[in-house]
Amino acid sequence: MKVSIIIPTYNRFNKLPNLLNSLIPQIREHGLEINLEVLIVDDHSDCVADKQMNYLLDKKYSFLRLYSLDRNRGPSFARNYGLSQSTGDIIIFLDDDCIVERNYILETIRVHKEHPEVMVLNGNLKRLRDDFYSNFWFYNYDAVFNKKDSRLYRVNRLSSGNFSIKRTLLRMINPLFDESLPSREDYDLYLRLQENGIDLYKSDDIIAYLDCRDSLVGLIKQRVWYTKGEYYIRRKYGEEFIIADEKKHKVDIRQHSHFLAILLGFSWRLSMKYWKLRDMIKMRNLL
Repeated sequence: MKVSIIIPTYNRFNKLPNLLNSLIPQIREHGLEINLEVLIVDDHSDCVADKQMNYLLDKKYSFLRLYSLDRNRGPSFARNYGLSQSTGDIIIFLDDDCIVERNYILETIRVHKEHPEVMVLNGNLKRLRDDFYSNFWFYNYDAVFNKKDSRLYRVNRLSSGNFSIKRTLLRMINPLFDESLPSREDYDLYLRLQENGIDLYKSDDIIAYLDCRDSLVGLIKQRVWYTKGEYYIRRKYGEEFIIADEKKHKVDIRQHSHFLAILLGFSWRLSMKYWKLRDMIKMRNLL
């Protein structure tokens, strides 16, 4: 069974080596080089990051491949491009701000082999740092994704930074990610999987640690970027449908930090208005 690991990256040379340094030793230790490939898709990083990337990959591991896009296309395109170049029966998607456990690859292979019915498999994200912003982000993640006293179970969400699929899924859904979305592409994929009657699972034994945003400014910037994808998803599926679906999974983050919840809620509403206004101006200019 061949495995492909796809890593989209953009201007994150400071984090990508940490992920590779957690993957490469287990690939070599377990002799997986022949049946495994790691595809890094650089989404047109700046010149400095591009030079650093090539220096990082100069060790010439046979299983490492770097693809540099000619312009910035977004994470959906980067993942789809990596997928188009991959050959694995199992395809793992990892974000460049993660670090994986030593048994990550073997556990992914094991679960897919033992459960042929599982087409889409979320891994288990854990906090890399025990600080305020990491705990805030994981307060929401834990409420949506985690179940107690279970190792493998169904979930009603997808985390694109740590999940895997069987290649046979592409017979039903292809392309996998909607390239018109700047963000929230994982939520869109979840909705399309639901439409096709495909269950999503999560294994708590496939562990990766997420290096969350570590400042208020970083958290707000991430939130604003999410709203752009949210705006286009509402336009794609209809606002009433999306609001109703999200309400079923809504987490009251005020219980963790009332002030931060109010601040992020305000930035969310303001950003949604901004993207809507920007879209209206763009449409008028086309008339």
